[in-house]
Amino acid sequence: ILANNPQQSFTTLLADKNGFIFNRFKRVKAWETAQVTFLKSNGLKKIEAAFVMAETAPQPNNDYRMIEWLAENNAELSKHGFVVNQPDKKKYIFEVPVLELTMDSGFDWFDVMGTVVIHDLKIPFVKFRHHIINNIKEYELPGGEIVILPDEWFSRFQDIMFYAREQNQQIRLGKHHFKLLSAIPNPAVQQLVQNLDAPVEVELPPLAGVILRPYQLAGFYWMHALLKQGLGGILADDMGLGKTLQTIALLASRYAAGNTLALPSVSSQARLSTAVAQQLDLFSQPDIDQPAKPATTHVNSDKTRPACSLVVLPASLIHNWFNELQRFAPWLRLYVHVGAARATGTGIFGQYDVVLTTYGTLRNDIGMFSKYVFGHIILDESQNIKNPESKAAQAVFSLQGMHRMVLTGTPIQNSLADIWSQFNFLNPGMLGTYQHFMKYYASPLSKNHEDTAGEKLRNMIGPFILRRTKEEVAKELPALTETAVFCAMTDEQQSMYESEKSKIRNSILEKFENEGGSNASVLVLRSLMMLRQLANHPRMVDTSSPAGSGKFTEVTGSLETLLAENHKVLIFSSFVRHLKLLEEFCQDAGYRYAMLTGATTHREKVINSFKKDKDTQLFLISLKAGGVGLNLTEADYVFILDPWWNPAAEMQALNRAHRIGQDKNVFVYRFITKDTVEEKIVLLQQRKKLLADLFVTSDPTIAGMSKEEIMEIFT
Repeated sequence: ILANNPQQSFTTLLADKNGFIFNRFKRVKAWETAQVTFLKSNGLKKIEAAFVMAETAPQPNNDYRMIEWLAENNAELSKHGFVVNQPDKKKYIFEVPVLELTMDSGFDWFDVMGTVVIHDLKIPFVKFRHHIINNIKEYELPGGEIVILPDEWFSRFQDIMFYAREQNQQIRLGKHHFKLLSAIPNPAVQQLVQNLDAPVEVELPPLAGVILRPYQLAGFYWMHALLKQGLGGILADDMGLGKTLQTIALLASRYAAGNTLALPSVSSQARLSTAVAQQLDLFSQPDIDQPAKPATTHVNSDKTRPACSLVVLPASLIHNWFNELQRFAPWLRLYVHVGAARATGTGIFGQYDVVLTTYGTLRNDIGMFSKYVFGHIILDESQNIKNPESKAAQAVFSLQGMHRMVLTGTPIQNSLADIWSQFNFLNPGMLGTYQHFMKYYASPLSKNHEDTAGEKLRNMIGPFILRRTKEEVAKELPALTETAVFCAMTDEQQSMYESEKSKIRNSILEKFENEGGSNASVLVLRSLMMLRQLANHPRMVDTSSPAGSGKFTEVTGSLETLLAENHKVLIFSSFVRHLKLLEEFCQDAGYRYAMLTGATTHREKVINSFKKDKDTQLFLISLKAGGVGLNLTEADYVFILDPWWNPAAEMQALNRAHRIGQDKNVFVYRFITKDTVEEKIVLLQQRKKLLADLFVTSDPTIAGMSKEEIMEIFT
């Protein structure tokens, strides 16, 4: 009988050779109601005679959601007396597959071993690779039954399966794909992340006549950490920050001083000419493996000396590299492989520590270079290989080396495709084939910079790129003074805040008790937003509220003082509504101002009005619209109206004024409302630096916080 049939009783007739039997049935509505309640409480809704999924928004693979629901609730359905019939030809198994994973690792690989347990069967996880890569939900078991693969497998393992290769019923990934393995907790992966996030300080070689700046030391440690892991990377510092010097430190650390005779003390140009002349004179025969008289100043009698390293660079930089190598690490034995009479055999490489050559020469001599296994292979101005089809790129791809680095201030010049070629050299296979990269990364991101492919790509390549800008490391900038201004709430504001906080706290506690912390993140983030707004100004929550704001009074009072002294001020907020309140204040007081938000259409005109008009002293800027890409050295004061969970965002804001070209001392004021969530977050940031990151991800969660830490915010 259909569930929406109003009939309360019904009769059936059975006829056989013995006669007729009438069975009369009477419905038990209390029992039916209990069954309906059970179904509704487990995610179904009733439509006429049918029960369907209660989800309102379309879900991926929605066609299978009911089958998955049956599998997830199979045991409870049986307890309640439900029987599932399958009239279709396909026979689904209503059971959730259980995945058991382990991992092993070697120097340059990770092996993922997995077993899927389903319906008394144990199947190697690698057998599901094709299905996961191609988004195929149905997997047919040996007996013909079909199991639906969980959505979680596709989100967690699709990239792993794509980039991995099968080996002995296992899934093998190169070490450079370690970021993909965050879905599988493992000590080896965690240790690798730690090694690259916080490189160990290793002994710096005694470079001659130079002391590395702190950021240069950090670059050396980072390159050394990659070297120890057998991984390649891009040093992408701004021009003039010493990429060459940092790399020379890396080379010098590989070849200890004392194992070779020092070159004569002559001028750099003379040394270069001498080096080239000796090489061309001594090693110009067709095959260097034939006996030849070596140059006494370059011979290395220590057979344990590491294999020599290769530096490939534009022809215009040959002299610069030679001079700097001789200047900072004069014990290194250098060979410049250029000129018409250059050597033609690889035997020459064993007599030197560093070989310098150009992209053009490498391309012409690749048959020779590709036969030798170098220590380091370093490409300077690596944008020279941005076109993977070019002869220079093809030559570089065929080189053999134990460690690879590239140097460039512009890793991406024309398009995202530029990055593929450089990574194909650094960590071959890391970004898949060029066609795959263009289809799944470059193409989507060229149409929409916020496509989810961007986050995936950043996650993969992030550990292998180190970039510092002049603004970050230039010491010649004037002083920067930062001050935290703690503001008391007005009585009415505090009453509203405490009342709302109490409601929120009770709601979160109830959420934890009923559903656990896994489902509390959305509520926590929404609640934090509400309290942040109240801490700034009650009118941000209720535009008609008559309540004042202690912070607003403090900010406007400070502005009046600075304007009277003819200072220019940048005012940043992550809330446009907060800026609108200040805009009203400026209009009422008759102050000239500029304002930049995501809704601003004539951006350049607005910026110039602040930069060029001396009477426009205030610039109201939303974080998203003006956190980067602005040079506003006209200002010497920066107000940060509300603390952001990510400290880097605040740094981007203050860097609009404190940057190269600034000739005035810069003062930064962070306004924090006392006894509110703002103060709690600032304190928690000091105790747990990772906290900020939890609130700036595109898919925010509270997975890294305990219940106690969350509740502490709302006390």
